[in-house]
Amino acid sequence: MTESSAKSEGSKAEKLRELSLLLSNGDKQLADEVALSEADPSRYIEFHSENLRYRGVTKPVDGLVWIALVDSLQRRHKLVEIDWKEGPTEFTRAAARMLGTAPDWKKIVDSLDDLNWFGSEKVPEIIRRINQAVSGFGHAVFIIDLASDSYPMSVMRRTVAEKVVKLAASIEEHRVLLF
Repeated sequence: MTESSAKSEGSKAEKLRELSLLLSNGDKQLADEVALSEADPSRYIEFHSENLRYRGVTKPVDGLVWIALVDSLQRRHKLVEIDWKEGPTEFTRAAARMLGTAPDWKKIVDSLDDLNWFGSEKVPEIIRRINQAVSGFGHAVFIIDLASDSYPMSVMRRTVAEKVVKLAASIEEHRVLLF
C-alpha cells in the first residue's frame, strides 16, 4: 500500500467515525462497530453473524460499512428500516417514532397526521411529503441507500442532517439521501 492510499484510507476511516458519531449523538461503541466493519470486515461479520444472516451477508461485501452503520443505528432506535412494499402509514409512523424526543413532537405528529394519502404513492414521494411536513419544524428526513429492497430512514434536525449528507458524500456519493 502506498503512502497516499494509506492516507486516503485513513481519511475514509476518520470520516466514517465522524459520520457514525454524528448520527449516533456521540455513541463511541457504535462508531467502533462501524470502524471494525471497515478495518477488519471478516471479524465484523464474525461478531455480528446472527444480525447479518437475515441480509444474506456471510463474507465481506461492497457496502458493508453502510450495512454496519444501518444495523448499529437501528439497534439503538436511531433509524427505522422499512420495506419498500409498505405504505404511507408505516413511513409516517416511523417518522413519528424518530421524532419522539423533539420538543414540538405533538405539533409535528399532528402535521404528519394531516397528510392526505391516496394509497398509490411511490416510496420516494411518501418520504418527500413526510419531509415537507417535518421541515417546517426544522427537521429533515434522510435515508441510507443500501441498494436493497428497504429504506433505512431517519429524521433529525435539518442542520445536522445536512452535515450528515455532506460528510457521507465525501465517503461515497449517493449513499445518504436527504429529501
